[in-house]
Amino acid sequence: MGIALGAAISIAIAEQINLDSEEFATAIAPAMGEAIQKQIELEKDKIVDALYPVIGNTIAKYMGETIQAINEQIENTLSFEGIQRKIRARLQGVSEAELIVKQSISFIPQAIFLIHKASGLVIYDIQR
Repeated sequence: MGIALGAAISIAIAEQINLDSEEFATAIAPAMGEAIQKQIELEKDKIVDALYPVIGNTIAKYMGETIQAINEQIENTLSFEGIQRKIRARLQGVSEAELIVKQSISFIPQAIFLIHKASGLVIYDIQR
């Protein structure tokens, strides 16, 4: 019976996705969330290995861009902008290096997750 129903179910799911993929996603989202959480509990190392290339490349790209922005600002130390930055740093009571880093990091976090290292489970999250 499982073999007979298996083919029909996969066809029905594919058809439902074609008809209204958003409705289908909404219907299975709660079960998928639980399934993902359970899979993380069972095989967290595989999940981390699967996510690392995406997360690692994203962080590496961001850090490369930030370092390049900092280098450009340091190269302009004796320019008019550099002198203005020195004055702003003194007026704000911070070091020029701190001001350079603050100016170079121009992002707004969309979410922050606290993840338990041993289990890989989300302990706490903050989202905009």
